[in-house]
Amino acid sequence: MSQHLKCKVSDGMFSDEAAVTFTDFSGIEHSFFVSRIYVSEDHVTVEANVPKTGPALVVIPTPEPNTVVFVKKENLSGGTIKRRSAKSIR
Repeated sequence: MSQHLKCKVSDGMFSDEAAVTFTDFSGIEHSFFVSRIYVSEDHVTVEANVPKTGPALVVIPTPEPNTVVFVKKENLSGGTIKRRSAKSIR
């Protein structure tokens, strides 16, 4: 199921990517480059498995291969954003 993962978004190395920084379930900060089509001002769209108890398992849409991380459920919100071109987000 698509979810929004709260994160800090900054410019990537290239115009069509963004750097997203977030904290995982154990409190470790991670930073990845993702395509801007998955990013909004304060979140990245991820695929998530959200169990009734425990952390959520999310797939970060990084370039091959995708990255899988456990995060706190309160860092997720439901819904999907429309995929937009990199130019429309800037």
